[in-house]
Amino acid sequence: MLVGGTVQIPAVQGWVKQYFDAARIRCEKPFEAISQGALQLTQGIEVKDFLYHSYGIRYWDRRKNAHSWHPLIKSGQPYPMSNPVELVLGASVSSQPSIELILGELGAEPSSTELYFDGDRLITRQISGEQTAV
Repeated sequence: MLVGGTVQIPAVQGWVKQYFDAARIRCEKPFEAISQGALQLTQGIEVKDFLYHSYGIRYWDRRKNAHSWHPLIKSGQPYPMSNPVELVLGASVSSQPSIELILGELGAEPSSTELYFDGDRLITRQISGEQTAV
């Protein structure tokens, strides 16, 4: 059983295949194999993965006359997801010959904090940016 990142190197895989029958070599989940095996020692515990980032599709915002991003998948969703994401797209003009789909990993929206004093009280206010970091 091949585990860890090094087994992704073709030269390492070739070296192992020189010494062992290919039918006896297993390498399905090299990054998860050790943690999965350790968890099997403790009954009733499973690994659940989730998405760290949000994902979206780029679109043309007519009001801003610029591209913008529409979120499709929010961060924190379980992975793999139980239900597919469906999106219905339409043409912008009659007889449109093609469509461009750009998907991106959305970062946190840029923001800053405004600090000021109101008399002797410190006031903070979040100021969000206009553009999504992708």
